[in-house]
Amino acid sequence: VDANQLAEGESARQRRRFSARGPLERGAWREWRDVGIEACAEQVLCFLPKERVGTPGAAGLVTCLQAFTQPELLRDADAYECEKCVKEWKRMREAEAPANLPPAADARSSKGAASDAVCGECEPAPPRQPALKFIELVSLPPVLTLHLKRFAVNARATQKVAMHVPFPLELNLTPFCGPRESPETLAQLVQPQLGGSRYALVGVVEHRGSFMGGHYVAYVRSSAEPGRWHYFSDTHVREATEATVLAAQAFLLFYARV
Repeated sequence: VDANQLAEGESARQRRRFSARGPLERGAWREWRDVGIEACAEQVLCFLPKERVGTPGAAGLVTCLQAFTQPELLRDADAYECEKCVKEWKRMREAEAPANLPPAADARSSKGAASDAVCGECEPAPPRQPALKFIELVSLPPVLTLHLKRFAVNARATQKVAMHVPFPLELNLTPFCGPRESPETLAQLVQPQLGGSRYALVGVVEHRGSFMGGHYVAYVRSSAEPGRWHYFSDTHVREATEATVLAAQAFLLFYARV
């Protein structure tokens, strides 16, 4: 990522806020090759919600969302291969190739001459750039279904993960949402986010037993009386308390938009 491109169109106030290492004056922007990719990453992180960049807390549903959407710095062997850059690179390689040789043959013939070649016998690799990757939700459903992975595979066998994962009655996804269009400037990272990102718990499916066998039960919130819950086990139905629901070993969680 080019810091000049990211900062294009920013106001002086946003530029001062931009740097985690102190204010940057207008015209002070330099490419990541000059300042280091870590410095550029810090600049972008300043514009993301604290829920996305902070250290995840104790185990829980919100912590899972934090871990899933947390920014990740890609570099070295994990560097990003930009589709736009690769297309431009291929176009330039084809334009430079001799007319009597196909592009692939020409690439192999320039043995050791190109700086982007992996080795003398291999075709040059497309350019890679360090990048900051993070996941944002850009479209939210009226009913959100979350599946908690309850079965883990190790070297010997598959086992059930029996730990309790706390989950809230109300879930706010606003910090994990972003604009539908990919941001091209830092200002677009702080544009108004998606509406309708608040949810209320309406159902829980719980698995009881082990990997070898068990039973599924469900807790469902009453639509007529939102504070009232019912427990379902096959044909058996009874009323359940809110505390019992929150203590369930959830396998599936259902949240309805409020």
